[in-house]
Amino acid sequence: TLDTLDDQGPFRGATAVLMMQFVPADVKAAFFKDIGRRLKPGGPLVMAHSIGDPESNEHVIHMGSWREHIQSVMPDRVDVIYANVQGTLHFVSEEVRAQMLVDAGFDEPLRFRARNLFGAWIVNKSRWSARLKF
Repeated sequence: TLDTLDDQGPFRGATAVLMMQFVPADVKAAFFKDIGRRLKPGGPLVMAHSIGDPESNEHVIHMGSWREHIQSVMPDRVDVIYANVQGTLHFVSEEVRAQMLVDAGFDEPLRFRARNLFGAWIVNKSRWSARLKF
């Protein structure tokens, strides 16, 4: 985790690939602030992870579709896998994630890929946040 790293940086960029869904929702904002603190102004953060607002109908449809796929390839394990995913992945809506990033000193994120339960974004650390003193 970031809290175990030496306070190094600033770095020119960072990635968070297939791991944000494992960060609990109540910790994501602090996680983004930690990454932002280590980036140079304008530095990109590229993210790709599971997506979805668990309260939305769209998410329910995508999870059902994913479950049907798992059923077709591992019918004897589908219930265990689905329960595991439901219990270990921490989804937040795109709007909530975007606000967390802006609050952490990033510009608005740009989604460049989305398919079913996976998406990818690039977001830059704001060049202005380094000049502002709160």
